[in-house]
Amino acid sequence: MSSSEYHPVRIGELLPSLLKRLGKPPVPVLQAVFGKWHEIVGETLGDEIAQNCTPVAIESDKLIVSASNSAWADELRWNQAQVLEKLSEITKGHHLKGLIMRVEPHRGSGAKTPPPR
Repeated sequence: MSSSEYHPVRIGELLPSLLKRLGKPPVPVLQAVFGKWHEIVGETLGDEIAQNCTPVAIESDKLIVSASNSAWADELRWNQAQVLEKLSEITKGHHLKGLIMRVEPHRGSGAKTPPPR
């Protein structure tokens, strides 16, 4: 390939088609889920749960969330319908089918305290 045949392309132009080929949600959905997580969960369930539960991936239309301990994982699991509804509103109808909770104490970014009972 000669240098005259090479045409650089911005990654932002390639990303939508790459995500589609990988079976991942479109960029606006990823931005909403990962960029507005604290806002969505904080407003819906409170700041403590938003600090102790972090989205890490989307696989097969399910959001994988890391929790700092099992109590926070349970709290979010019990309230997942509210979070999924709010995410659907923000992503303009892209419906995630559920949450998959993982307890990973070192991944959390917040207080690491159990929820009040």
